[in-house]
Amino acid sequence: MVPITVDDLIEASSQFNLLERRGSFYDMARRLVQAGYDVEGSILFLATWNFASFRYTATDFDIDGFRDLLKSELADDFQALVHCDIQHVDLEAQGPRIERMFDRLASMKEVLYTGATKVMHLKCPELFVIWDAYIRGEKATKL
Repeated sequence: MVPITVDDLIEASSQFNLLERRGSFYDMARRLVQAGYDVEGSILFLATWNFASFRYTATDFDIDGFRDLLKSELADDFQALVHCDIQHVDLEAQGPRIERMFDRLASMKEVLYTGATKVMHLKCPELFVIWDAYIRGEKATKL
């Protein structure tokens, strides 16, 4: 296995920007979440990066339930993890919390499993990795 270098990451990022035009939506969603607009940022991200599922639920999206989930039910959990990163998180201590958060988000038909990783990433980008079929290499990218 060959280690990945910073130059490799820079090149991959450049290639990604050429292939994937939705990147600016990610930046907008992150800025919204950083500004305290968690619901709005998450919905923007789900609508652009999880649209295969989102399009089927957009007309009856439970915005109030989603807001309560982020702002009340999971707020303390996200706060407890906000300073964690993927390299240093204590999974023995935080694993049950993370699993509960993921399961709760994924239980919403508007979010599901792939969307859960995206929302968790928006809230704690140093800890959670976005995960979907394109990242797993299961779907071809468009040129």
